[in-house]
Amino acid sequence: LVLYISIGTLCFYLVRDQISGHKTNGVLDSVYFCIVTMTTVGYGDLVPNSSASRLLACAFVFSGMVLVSHILSRAADYLVEKQETLLVKALHLRQTSGPTDILKELQTNSLRHKCYVTFFVLVVL
Repeated sequence: LVLYISIGTLCFYLVRDQISGHKTNGVLDSVYFCIVTMTTVGYGDLVPNSSASRLLACAFVFSGMVLVSHILSRAADYLVEKQETLLVKALHLRQTSGPTDILKELQTNSLRHKCYVTFFVLVVL
C-alpha cells in the first residue's frame, strides 16, 4: 500500500501540469489524487486533461482496485479464521464445562473486549 501510494504520488507529481482543477501543493495534490484514484471515489476537483494523464489514472484505478480487493480479501479471510477458532473453542468449552463456567468465560471475554475498545479509543484520542 505504501509502495503503491509512493509510486502513484511520484507519477502524478510528474504529470501535475496535465491535471486541471483547484491545486494547492504539488506533492499533497499528488498524494490526494493517488488515494482518490485508488479508491475510485473521483470527487472531480482534480481532473486529468491529457491522454497520458488519463491513461495513467486508468492504470492506477485498475491497480488500486486490485490492491483494495486484495486487502479486503485478506481481512475477510482473517475474520473467518478467527470466527472458526472461536466456534471450535465454544464447542470444546460446551463439552468440557458446565453452564456456570460458560457464563464466567463470557463475562471475562466481555470485560476483556471492553478493555481493548477503551485502550483503542484512548490511543486514537
